Amino acid sequence: LIQTRHSVVSALSTSAVELLGANDVDVTAKVFVADIESELPNPERGVYVHSETKTGNNAWSALQLSDLESWYSLGVRLVFRLYYLDQYKDGELLPGSLLAGMDGDMQLLQ
Repeated sequence: LIQTRHSVVSALSTSAVELLGANDVDVTAKVFVADIESELPNPERGVYVHSETKTGNNAWSALQLSDLESWYSLGVRLVFRLYYLDQYKDGELLPGSLLAGMDGDMQLLQ
């Protein structure tokens, strides 16, 4: 257990301090730390796998469970999945089969 105390008066405006009716405000934070032997994957560090597929001319490539399992074993917890929709740039509606494929990818990722 680690306890820290900080005076936050300098961070508060004078009017806020007057409203509180205090000249000094103490904040206590408690942090619990546990010993862990294994690595902790951290997607917030920006480490991710880039995966993409094209949608035109039967170029679709669905995500594969084996790829996800491999990435997971390497500590990857974040996947950037990019879909190239070039052929639909003029406003053509996305076909149901394409949407179903995207949905399948998302369900697999989940």
